[in-house]
Amino acid sequence: ASINLEFQALKDELTRIANVTEYNGMNVLNGTYQTAGGVSKVDLSSAVGIWLFDEGTGSETKDLSGNGNHATLVKNPKWVTGRFGKALEFNGKDTYVKTGEKLLDAREEFTIVTWVKPEKITANRVGLVGQNDSPEFGFDNPNTLWLWTPAGDVRAQWKHGQPSEDWHHVAGVASKKDMRIYIDGEVVKSNGGGPFGSSPFNVNIGGGGVFDPGGNWFTGAMDEVAIFHKALNDEDVKEIMSGFASIATGGADGTAEGSETWDGSGPESLFNAVNDDGYVGDQRPGIYNQVQPGTSASSDPHGPPDNIRGHWRGQIGADNDINSQHEFSLTNATANGLDLEDDNVLSVDEARTAITAIDHAIDEVNRERSYIGSEQNKLQFTMSNLSNNIQNIEASRSSIEDADFVVEATDLVKNQILAQSGTAMLAQASSISQDILSLIR
Repeated sequence: ASINLEFQALKDELTRIANVTEYNGMNVLNGTYQTAGGVSKVDLSSAVGIWLFDEGTGSETKDLSGNGNHATLVKNPKWVTGRFGKALEFNGKDTYVKTGEKLLDAREEFTIVTWVKPEKITANRVGLVGQNDSPEFGFDNPNTLWLWTPAGDVRAQWKHGQPSEDWHHVAGVASKKDMRIYIDGEVVKSNGGGPFGSSPFNVNIGGGGVFDPGGNWFTGAMDEVAIFHKALNDEDVKEIMSGFASIATGGADGTAEGSETWDGSGPESLFNAVNDDGYVGDQRPGIYNQVQPGTSASSDPHGPPDNIRGHWRGQIGADNDINSQHEFSLTNATANGLDLEDDNVLSVDEARTAITAIDHAIDEVNRERSYIGSEQNKLQFTMSNLSNNIQNIEASRSSIEDADFVVEATDLVKNQILAQSGTAMLAQASSISQDILSLIR
């Protein structure tokens, strides 16, 4: 019994160490989902539908809100490189995405967000996202972004032209208080609020009937479309611009608990969607790329299905995109995460089982040490490259400054030569004049 008590105390200490081990204020060993930017404040549970368009193939795009509002691609809009991952490009003639659902019906408040890259807008009433005769969001004309509802509308000037060289984030937010249009995270226009009515039509994306029963075709690309049944605030809209995968690492309920795990059932969402390769995540490479726990393909086949890995993301560059961030995952190193929670040593059989579990935990820890070492080597290599780049930039700057000095010195010599030449020519001209006068005399 005393041995078992000591064993339980050691497990408690293992869990304590995992829970208090932090880097830069973030837990890294207890299976939590966190980002260097802090905890997400966007309440993803208020999402009606989230379509990231990251499948890259096929005729369906998944709704990752967990509500099962998967949408169908009509007339094969083209898969292209998106603002994050993949995106869909619409031809402005007959391609669109249909949800088949009245997702904006009878809303007291709502938010519509998407990234857009318009190619060419020549017509009026070009739809982005909306439900005809209920909230509708798109372009009233090539220079005007338009949020229309039965309660009123709001228009904002579009200054980015077509074709747009860059992606731009747009949002339409409405409540009983007001309606707002955002472009790239900033409110550009607002007006009075709703209620916002209902209609017999379904929500469409990119055309197929947004402002009208049909048509309203958009020409260009769209990425990360989402509808919320709440009016998000300014901070929420700006945070959404960082990408939904980044938001999801903060937890669905605004915490960093990371308790959303895959159990082989239930709706797909940002936290438990499983792609064709058997990874847990949102179907985007590099985000939650964890093999299903408790399976033969798992890095932890011994562990139970809820033995999750924590996911950690740090900002290593100046830009707010995936290329300026480094992410990796670590095994939950608590007693529960290492599958030691229920082990005892009260009998010979239990002791043997505990030894097997401990051996497995040691192997898992050794693998993680190796993994952390490889990640550390990556970062050190990157730091070395950055240092070399800094030195090269400084050397180039020095060469440029030397060249500038040579140019200035050359200009000085040239000016001196010109000045001396001018003086000599004036003196010679004066001498010639005197000689001519002497001859005349």
